[in-house]
Amino acid sequence: MAPRRLTKKKEGKRQVIRAVKSRHAKLLQREFEVDRGPRPARGGNKLADRIIGFLHGQGGESDIKEIAEALALTRGQRKEIDEMLDDLCHSQLVQKIGKKRFRLQPHHFIKGTLTVNPRGFGFAAPAAEDSQSTEGKDLFVPGRELGTALHGDQVLLQITGSSRGRFEGRVVHVIARSVKQLAGIYREGRGRGFVTPDDERFPFTIGIAPELSGTARDGDAVLVEMIDFGLEGGQANGAVKEVLGDPDAIKVQMQMVISKFALPQQFTKQGLAEADRCSDTVAVTPDRTDLRDILHITIDGETARDFDEWCPCCRRGCRTISAA
Repeated sequence: MAPRRLTKKKEGKRQVIRAVKSRHAKLLQREFEVDRGPRPARGGNKLADRIIGFLHGQGGESDIKEIAEALALTRGQRKEIDEMLDDLCHSQLVQKIGKKRFRLQPHHFIKGTLTVNPRGFGFAAPAAEDSQSTEGKDLFVPGRELGTALHGDQVLLQITGSSRGRFEGRVVHVIARSVKQLAGIYREGRGRGFVTPDDERFPFTIGIAPELSGTARDGDAVLVEMIDFGLEGGQANGAVKEVLGDPDAIKVQMQMVISKFALPQQFTKQGLAEADRCSDTVAVTPDRTDLRDILHITIDGETARDFDEWCPCCRRGCRTISAA
């Protein structure tokens, strides 16, 4: 039996009824969510996070025109922004002021410095002004909530709950990147090269365009200057700043460690000025023994960075002397 056909008038009525039911369902869902309190913005919706990040960058408040101009590329996206702002207001993460302005609710967010564990999760040390919100404890950030944030970054976090006496959060926005360069091993690929960071806290590869690889060869240890970190799940890109050499060489390994922990490699102007003020003449005081007439040889290894262990050579025998 053929299905019964509906007239255009009846079909139009059914569409109106379905639309009304859908609207009421959304309103009921929002009222239920408000009763439960603030929730994460649609489970970490990218557009919601971009809006929150923009508001934070504007001092916590902005109008709809500024938000749309900064984030929207098409008219359709402007409509999505309107809907998302409405959703954020119902979630109590953003407050609407008047008809066109929106203000971030600061008590749901904190600023912090991220420390990433090689196993994939992280902890965020709250900034001094936000430490009372977390009772002075670091926030635990599950791996799925790190977003595009990396070890050492300054981030904006949303508090999502607590477990075992510690607050948990998710990264909403990266305020500032801490890493400008990374050391790693260069590998040649098809059409471009790749560098795998030596630091396990940065679990990704860095793409190197042929014109930015310098003199690096496959297997070399290199120092890479970051160009961009890519979008979420995208390819990070960089340029070879320095070819360190054979990664098995002790000197190269030392350079990689210096890069990993961002250790200073040059003396400060203050330190150099203080050294210039020091006299080259050593005064012999009663509490010091003058051994300059005895030949000494160092017992420190060839690769030592400080030669402070000496052995005197004389007929009376040898005894180890630690020079101060």
